[in-house]
Amino acid sequence: MSALRRYLEGRTLASGILFGLSAASNLVTAAPALGLLIASRTKRQGFTLTAAALGTYGLINLPFVILNTKLWLAAFQFIYDWYIEGSWMLILFPTDTHSPYRHIIPPLVFGGMAAAMLWFRFRKRAPTTEADPLSYAFVSMFAYVFSSYIYTPQLNLALLPFFVLLPVANSYAEFFTFDLLNSLIIILGFSEVLQPLGINYNFHPNDGTSVVWGIAVIRSLWVGKFVIADGFLRIFAPGREGQDEGGGVGLISPVPLPGSAIEADRDRRGAGLHRNRGGSGKVASQEVAVRDRDLIGA
Repeated sequence: MSALRRYLEGRTLASGILFGLSAASNLVTAAPALGLLIASRTKRQGFTLTAAALGTYGLINLPFVILNTKLWLAAFQFIYDWYIEGSWMLILFPTDTHSPYRHIIPPLVFGGMAAAMLWFRFRKRAPTTEADPLSYAFVSMFAYVFSSYIYTPQLNLALLPFFVLLPVANSYAEFFTFDLLNSLIIILGFSEVLQPLGINYNFHPNDGTSVVWGIAVIRSLWVGKFVIADGFLRIFAPGREGQDEGGGVGLISPVPLPGSAIEADRDRRGAGLHRNRGGSGKVASQEVAVRDRDLIGA
């Protein structure tokens, strides 16, 4: 989130460095960078973000690659050898969670969603200056999780911030239900809460006869719904309209300029530093108009 905030503030270099640090610790959390790259307003901005992220990632990993290349590659091999866990792909391979297709399907699905983002970004009827980087970051993050054959409950920590920043869910009830399913996977599938009562059961998420297996599949498909129905078809739609999560009132959410909310907040806090030439201590009327315009646009 820190990298995303700096991007919205216009600090692309700092954002790229932080995304590089994120990728060096956990590749999943750097997934929003692809959406920001697609939403870049200029080629220079996109190049700066990419170069900073890849450069930081390379500098951090280079010493380990030189010292022990085999051990460094072992981390990637460990993930590569992992089985299908918590993903909708369990429907396709319920008895063979080590199917080789688990390495073929994810890049195809994620690549298709990335192509859809490019289409929405550069279609002729949508001016390129109106692209909302936050929306593209959200779709990129959720698309990565949906396309992955490994979807552990912990991954929801990377998704939760976007429910706050954007109207991802149609209602609070939908969000709470989605998060409840994720919690049930942990409680029922791993905690075995009934054992103290002498009740033993097999609720492993990868067992097709387990109710947790069904919960994991539904939760994974739900992420796909957030990407396609809420991302591409609703949030990306020009003049998008949704339902107010509190009272069911129609909500019109125009596409903001990159960082408009943060810039407006910064203008509001810094307005007191600007004085007119007469030294009266009041903010110039033109500056007030600009600030109010930013606040309304945010």
